[in-house]
Amino acid sequence: MMAAHKIKTRNGEESVVPEDDIRKFKERLRGALVLPADTGYDEARKVYNAMHDKRPGLIVQAAGVADVIATAGWSSISVA
Repeated sequence: MMAAHKIKTRNGEESVVPEDDIRKFKERLRGALVLPADTGYDEARKVYNAMHDKRPGLIVQAAGVADVIATAGWSSISVA
């Protein structure tokens, strides 16, 4: 059985995303895709206001507009 990642949706529900879907998405990005198990996750999730200590299911470090567009499209299909 292939691994999957649990990600919370915008409305707070949990969605299971197959590892293969995340791999294909990562291949489309020029920037980094950081998952909770990855080295650097804690650093990547830091925000200016430390009162907001969130743990996103994945973090996209966009390298340009194309990454932002790809992320918006992928998230609306995969974890909406």
